[in-house]
Amino acid sequence: VPGLEDLRKYYPWLVKEHVAKLDPRNHGNAWSIYFADPEGARLLIASEIGAEGRNFQFAQHLVFWDLPFHPDMLEQRIGRLDRIGQAGDVHLHVAAVAGSPQEVLMRWMHEGLDAFTHVVADGRELLRRFGEELLQLVEQDVDARDAALADMIGRTRSTHAELAQLI
Repeated sequence: VPGLEDLRKYYPWLVKEHVAKLDPRNHGNAWSIYFADPEGARLLIASEIGAEGRNFQFAQHLVFWDLPFHPDMLEQRIGRLDRIGQAGDVHLHVAAVAGSPQEVLMRWMHEGLDAFTHVVADGRELLRRFGEELLQLVEQDVDARDAALADMIGRTRSTHAELAQLI
C-alpha cells in the first residue's frame, strides 16, 4: 500500500505490520485484539472490504478519503463503528479539497441529508431524485455552481423533511 511503508518508517508505534498481513476474511474479528491492546496498532487502513461484515467498534474515528456516492453506503461505513460495544463517541472526518467533486458530495450529504449525524432512511429516494443533478453540479465550474448547489441542498432538505413525515 503506497504510504503505508512511510507510516511504518516514521510512526512505527502507529501501525503494526502483522495487522496489515492478517486477512480478516479468514480470522473473523480476531485481528481487533491488536487495537484493543494499549501497545497495539492505532491506525487501521481498510479498503471497501471494510464497509460490510466487519465490526470496528474498537475505533472512535473514521476518516473518509472517498465518500461513497450512495447515502446507504455512507451509513454502512459509519455503522461499522457505531454499533453495540462502542465505548465512546464516533468522530467522522472527511477529506475534501475545496471546489472538488468530493466537496460537493460532502456538502450535499452534510447540509442536505444530515447524513453525518442522523440515519438517512430516505437516502435511496433522495439519491433517485437528486443524483443526476448532483452529478451535473460536480461537472460545473466551481464559481458557477455555488448558487445551484445551495439551491439543490435547500430542495433536498425540504424533500427530506417531507419524506420523514411519511416514514
